Amino acid sequence: MKKIFPILAVAVFIGLILGIKTALVSFILEKKGISTFLIGLQSSLGYLAITVASWPVEVLIRQRGLKFVSMISMSIVALSVLGYTLPFNYILWTILSITLGIGLSGIFIANESFILLYSAQESSAKSFAFYSIAIYAGLIPGSLIAIHLFSIADWLPFLVCGVVCLCMPGLLLTVKNETFNERKESFFNKRLLVALILPLSGAFTFGFLQGGLTSLLPVYILKSNFGDEIVGQALAIFLTGSILLNLPIAIIADKTNRAKFIAAIYFLSAILLGLSYFSRANLMLLGINALVIGGTTSGFYTISLSLLKERTTSDIFPTANSLFSIFFGVGTITGPLVMSSCMRLLSLEYIFLIPMLICLLAFFIAVFTPGRRYG
Repeated sequence: MKKIFPILAVAVFIGLILGIKTALVSFILEKKGISTFLIGLQSSLGYLAITVASWPVEVLIRQRGLKFVSMISMSIVALSVLGYTLPFNYILWTILSITLGIGLSGIFIANESFILLYSAQESSAKSFAFYSIAIYAGLIPGSLIAIHLFSIADWLPFLVCGVVCLCMPGLLLTVKNETFNERKESFFNKRLLVALILPLSGAFTFGFLQGGLTSLLPVYILKSNFGDEIVGQALAIFLTGSILLNLPIAIIADKTNRAKFIAAIYFLSAILLGLSYFSRANLMLLGINALVIGGTTSGFYTISLSLLKERTTSDIFPTANSLFSIFFGVGTITGPLVMSSCMRLLSLEYIFLIPMLICLLAFFIAVFTPGRRYG
């Protein structure tokens, strides 16, 4: 815990920034009359940047170390969020979303590699649960205060994000700049991909649900005429579930078969998403489901990363983690695009039906994928 505490502190601040940005950008775009598809497209382009940057980030980590990459990435994120203080322009905001994704890619890969290195195998899910909880501990207040800060001045929430990000490198001053040997095999190694099919499918599923639901839930709420004040509350409920259920899920995963347990929570999530689809905008049922789905979705992330550690060795951590980021990015690209398109062409309730189908697909992968270790 002493080693990973600075990483957890960084995670809290990153969560705060993402909470403000996620709740606010979709809200502003919807208020300015931008179509649901273009809102989803901008979100997807940001996650595309995370995906594309993952490969060069892995190379840079092996050349310069985790701490170096993390600090450079923090600078990119700071400049990106400060750019949102400029007068609104959809193209400018799309560019900022892309540069923000590049910076976040470096931070997430570096942070997760630190946790992989410093956590024990038998309690790795619990270590990642603390990391995930730290992110959500920032996301919740960020999503709650975003609209209030915006009501004071439209540039204020983004200025707060930028200042917070500029302070973050100070948290890593005592952290060792962990380094790795040069990679000897190709990045997209077939044997590695086969060994990691279960954690990588978990990364995709987590990204699909997290990216799609957090980006489009504000749109669903506004178009369902629940009221502006419900936007932040709905995201906060979803994220609160992550904090309340993440650690219990991780503890159970560490004490049981992780592959079988993640299959179980995929199935549970599919059931809850199906109930949400048929709820016909029942606010109470949606709130309860959002609480539990928030917890199970974060469980996809926590257990998948512990499976990543379980099935690799330390010398391959940067590569495995970059692949994890790529699959997460692909999920977050397709999630907002597919869900926003279905919401626009079919009905708003497809925000729940499409993730339900993805969870069922992940369930079958988890059930029928054999466990293998790379290295």
